[in-house]
Amino acid sequence: MTPRRGWLARPGQQVTVHGNMTVVERVGSSVVQNFDQPPLYHLGPATRAPLDIDREKVREHPSQLLNPRYPQPEFVGRSALLGDLREWRGAKTASSALLLHGPGGQGKSRVAEELARESQEAGWTVFQVRHGSDRMTRPHAQSPVPEADGDSAGLLLIVDYADRWPGRDLTDFMTDCTGQGDPALRMLFIARAATGWWSTPSKHLWDLDAQVEERELAALTEEIDRTTLFAAARDHFGAALGVTAPPRTPPELSGDGFATVLAVHMAALAEVDAQRRGQDPPRSPAEISTYLLLREQTYWEQLRPAGQVSISPGTFARTVYAATLTGALPWPQAREVLTRLDVSPGDPGLALDDHRVAYPAREQDTVLEPLYPDRLGEDFLALMLPNGPMRSGLSTAWTTQAPQRLFSLSDESAEGLSWPRRALITLIETAQRWDHVAERQLVPLLTARPTLVHRAGSAALSALVRIPSLPPELLDAIESGLPFRNPELDAGAAEVAWHVTPFRLRRAGQDAAALADIHSDLAHRLHTIGAYAHAVARIEESIRLHEVLAGQGDPYVERLAACLDWAGIMYEFKGDHVRALECTRQCAALFQELAARHRDQPETYGRLQRRLTYGLANLAGRVLLGPEERLTVAQEAVEACRGLVHGDSVPRDVELAGALHNLGRALHRLGRHEEALVPLREATAIRRTQAAGDFAFYAQYLEQLLGVLAHQLSLVGRRREAHSTTRERVGVLRRLAEADPGRFAGALARAERQLEDLG
Repeated sequence: MTPRRGWLARPGQQVTVHGNMTVVERVGSSVVQNFDQPPLYHLGPATRAPLDIDREKVREHPSQLLNPRYPQPEFVGRSALLGDLREWRGAKTASSALLLHGPGGQGKSRVAEELARESQEAGWTVFQVRHGSDRMTRPHAQSPVPEADGDSAGLLLIVDYADRWPGRDLTDFMTDCTGQGDPALRMLFIARAATGWWSTPSKHLWDLDAQVEERELAALTEEIDRTTLFAAARDHFGAALGVTAPPRTPPELSGDGFATVLAVHMAALAEVDAQRRGQDPPRSPAEISTYLLLREQTYWEQLRPAGQVSISPGTFARTVYAATLTGALPWPQAREVLTRLDVSPGDPGLALDDHRVAYPAREQDTVLEPLYPDRLGEDFLALMLPNGPMRSGLSTAWTTQAPQRLFSLSDESAEGLSWPRRALITLIETAQRWDHVAERQLVPLLTARPTLVHRAGSAALSALVRIPSLPPELLDAIESGLPFRNPELDAGAAEVAWHVTPFRLRRAGQDAAALADIHSDLAHRLHTIGAYAHAVARIEESIRLHEVLAGQGDPYVERLAACLDWAGIMYEFKGDHVRALECTRQCAALFQELAARHRDQPETYGRLQRRLTYGLANLAGRVLLGPEERLTVAQEAVEACRGLVHGDSVPRDVELAGALHNLGRALHRLGRHEEALVPLREATAIRRTQAAGDFAFYAQYLEQLLGVLAHQLSLVGRRREAHSTTRERVGVLRRLAEADPGRFAGALARAERQLEDLG
C-alpha cells in the first residue's frame, strides 16, 4: 500500500509500511524496537479470510469458535441498520463520521465487517484501524490490503474500540484523515457507549468540517426471534464440532441475559458441546459462561500430562487472568505484569511460554493473548473471584487482591505503558455486570487510590456511574480529584459530577453556602464540555443562593460577584448576550462597591481591586456593548490594571493583558486599526512572558491574542509581520494540541491554512 499524501505531511509523524500494514508513528518511536512508545495507529484489511477449523482442536477448546478469527454463524438481520449505513456512506459530503455504539456482544463488529464487505464490492477502499497499543493488529497474510487508486468510490475507515483510544491519538488520527481530497471519506467508530468520551472527538470532527452522526445498536433479539437465532448458531457449531445427533429442546432464552447476539451464540455452543459429551446443557447465562470456562480449564489441564506445558493448572489460570486484564504485551512488559501479580512461584518466563502454547499470539513479538470474546474473558475474571453469585470451581483467593498488586506501580513508572489503561477499563466493564467484582475489587482499589481512574479516560469514568453498587462517597472522591480542561477526562468528569450531585446536595442539607458551591462546581464541569444550557441552569441556582447569603456580609457578596462573573461567561457561550451583559455589569458594580467599602483595609482592598480587573475586562468583551461604551469600559479596565502594576512585572491576578486585548478589539470596531495595534502588541508581550512561566495556563490566551494581532496586522497591510505572528501562533498551537487535541487540533489546522495563505 502506498500511504496517502496527508499521512506523510503531518509534523512530528512518520509513516512506514510493514508488509501489508501501514503504520503511523510519532517521530522517534518504532513499531519494532520501542514498545514503550507504540505507533499511533495501524491500518490493515477490514475483512479477512477466516482460519480453517481443526475439528480435533476445537473439540478440546470449543470457545475458540467464538473468536472472530474463525468462521462465524451466518450474518442475519440488521437490514434497517445496514440501509442507514449505506445511506450514510453514499451521502454527498466530503468527510463524515458515524459512531455505532451498543453493549458488548451486540454484534457491532459483525455489522462493521458486513458494511466493509459490501463497500469493497461497491468499489470503496476500506481499512480497519487499530490503536498502536493494540498488539493484536497484524492481519492474516492471505488477506491483501486493497490499494486506493483514482477509481475508488471513496475511503472507509473502521475504528473498533474507539472509546479505549487516548483522546490525543484519536484526534490526531481524525486530523490526519480529513481534508485529503478523496472522493469521499467515511469514518466508522465502534464503541460500547457514547456517553462521556464521545463529546470531545465529535466536536473535533465538526471543527474539521466533517459531518458527525450516531447510531445506537438495538438488540438483534428485538428484530429476530431468539429461538431462530439460536437454531442457526447451533447448526453452525454442530457442523464445526461434528455433532449430528437430533438437537435437544432449546433453553429458555427470555430475559436480559440473552438480549445480545453473543449470549445466544454462547448458549448454542455450550448446548452443542454438552450434547457431544453426553451432558446436560447449562441454562442460565452464568451457567453457560461457567461451562465454557471449565472447558477452557480442562484444556489447560490436558496440556501438562501431554508434555506440552510444565506449569500447574493454578499457575495457568492466573496467567490467563493476567492476559485477560492486560491484553497481549511485548515480553518485557508481560514479564513485569506476571511478577507484579505473583502469578508463578518460579520463573514468570516459563508461564509466558506455556501460556503461548494454549493461546498463540497473533504477533511473534507478543505474549499474553487474552481470552476471546471480551465478554467471556470478563466472565472469567468474575468467576475467578470468590464469593460470587454461583460456585464455579474456578475461584481462588489469589484474585481478591490481584488488582491492588497489579496497580501498585507509581504514576511515574506507569508512564508510557498501555496495559494499566486497558486493565482498569476491563475491570470496570466487568464490574458493570458482576456486583461482587465491584464490591470486592473495584471499590477497594479506587477507595485507596481514587486518582487511579485518571489514566483510564472519559469512557471509563462514564462506565463507573453505571455500576449501581458503587458508593456515592467513592464517586464524590473520584470527581473531586479530577482536573479541569483535560481532554481525556472532561466529558467523563462532567458525567460523574452530574451523577454525584444529588448525593452532594442531600449531604449539604440546608447549608446554603455548600449548596451554592455544589451548583457552581457542576456548572463549571458542564461549561467545560460545552453543555451551556445545563451550565447556565446550575449557575443560576448558585446565584440565587448567593443572593440570599449576601445579606450575611461582604464575604458572601464577594462570592456572589465572582459567581456573576462566571455566569456572564456562560451566558455568552450559550448565546444569551442580554443576560451575559447584565451579569457582568452586576459583577463589576459589586466589586466596585466592595472595594469602596474596604479602602481602609489594604489587603482586602487590593484583592477586590484585582478581582475587579477581571470583571471589567470581561465586561469590555461583551457582544452587546455599544462601540463607544466598549471603548470606555476597556480604557477603565486598563487604567484599573495599571494602578496595580509596579514596574515591568504584571501580577498573575491582574488582568492587564485581557483588558488590553479588549481595548484593541474596541478600537478595531471603531475602525481605528493602527491605534488598535498598540494595546494588542502590549497584551501579546505580557502573554508571552506569562506563558514562558506557566505555559499550560497562559498559552491558550497567547494563541488567541496572536490570532487577533495577525488579523489586525493584515488589515493595515503589514503582511510580513502578520505572517511571522501567525507562524508563532502555529508553534504555540502545536504545543497546545499535543496536550489537549480535543480543544486545539482544529484551531491548529485552521492556523496552518492561514499561514499557507499568507505565503
